[in-house]
Amino acid sequence: MSGMLAALVAFYVLYTSKRVWPRPEDRLDANIEEADPEYGFFSPHSWWPLVIGVAVMSTVFGLVFAVWLIALGVFMLAIGLIGWLFEYYRGEFAR
Repeated sequence: MSGMLAALVAFYVLYTSKRVWPRPEDRLDANIEEADPEYGFFSPHSWWPLVIGVAVMSTVFGLVFAVWLIALGVFMLAIGLIGWLFEYYRGEFAR
């Protein structure tokens, strides 16, 4: 079963690589000017992944020990996802 799954992934990667043009980073004869100058915005630091990690841990502990931990974990997960999503919409780091 896992061999078939690996074959499926390999087929997809090979099939897709034939349709996609090589990027300048993948060619040996490329110049620096050919690369995309805008890579996008990446958050330099954030505490929200820690909140999401604690929420997932609480949810999993709730599956093992107590049902009320699941509710707490889902609530914390919603708060963490909303906070991470809107982190740069207001405050000091607003963009």
